[in-house]
Amino acid sequence: MFYRSTTDQQWSPLDLENLYAGPQGSACWLLGGGPSLTTLPLEKIRSSLAPIMAINLAGHGHIIPDFWTAYDPTTRFLPANYRTPRTLKFIHKRRAMDLLPGDTFKLCECPGVVFFEHEKRNHSRSFSSAATRILDWNDSFIQALDLLLHLGFRTIYLAGCELYIAPSTELQQQAQQHGLIYQPGQSLRLFLEACRSQDIAPELTETAITGPQYHFDEAKPLAATLRTDDHYLRTVQLLRLSRQALTQTGLKLISVTPHSRLNDFFPYQTIAHALEDLAHIQGPPAHQQTRGLYTGQPILAPQLTCPMRDLKAPIA
Repeated sequence: MFYRSTTDQQWSPLDLENLYAGPQGSACWLLGGGPSLTTLPLEKIRSSLAPIMAINLAGHGHIIPDFWTAYDPTTRFLPANYRTPRTLKFIHKRRAMDLLPGDTFKLCECPGVVFFEHEKRNHSRSFSSAATRILDWNDSFIQALDLLLHLGFRTIYLAGCELYIAPSTELQQQAQQHGLIYQPGQSLRLFLEACRSQDIAPELTETAITGPQYHFDEAKPLAATLRTDDHYLRTVQLLRLSRQALTQTGLKLISVTPHSRLNDFFPYQTIAHALEDLAHIQGPPAHQQTRGLYTGQPILAPQLTCPMRDLKAPIA
């Protein structure tokens, strides 16, 4: 499923399947590029024992992720993203011979770059641990979820994943004066059509119609913004229709993003709650005692009522 490549397209398989699986189910943070990301306690996310995967430009300027993936062309991302050995990067095989933006090196020459192949699947088998390729629904977010599944993670905390673009505060205020109330997660296209039908805020320029689109410095023109919001809505509905497949694989999606579109269909937790759950499984990272570990009597085994016995599995 996973490969490295040389510049003459010699492919070497990498056995990463379930590398991060744990006996209690491993967890990972998944960062989206939504404006809410910088309102979340990023320092606490960084200091938790769960690794971090980022999508596209998510986390830029705030977090260097452990894992990264993108569906879009190579040129949309920063060269430093590909160059850093701190991040394991998952990219489709078709991009292996791409040049780094503004450079003469190919992606396959970069450290920590792992390639994979795609395939289309229907809802009933959208997420499957038996699959030998990564799910292709034309979306980085869904691609990231399937990658984490195959790496062995079973609980994914979704941060900065509003999966919608809101109208600007000014447009919302003017619409409210006409009795038109925007609900977080509502279709931006339909809201804007309703505003135009009532001739609300015709003086607003395209750049003043929407609020912040990302937590980093970037903004799309209005037509592209509307398509992006439509795409986000499509992504949410595809995941809603795949809940049975997710359940069958044991993959739990937990939103820690307030007002995300996903919160209608998947569990929502505060960051504090998520951190409590992680500490219960992995131990609190900042409060473990080291005194005596080198000089005292080590604890060899827990005190159990039922003794542990290593038995061979019954086989035919």
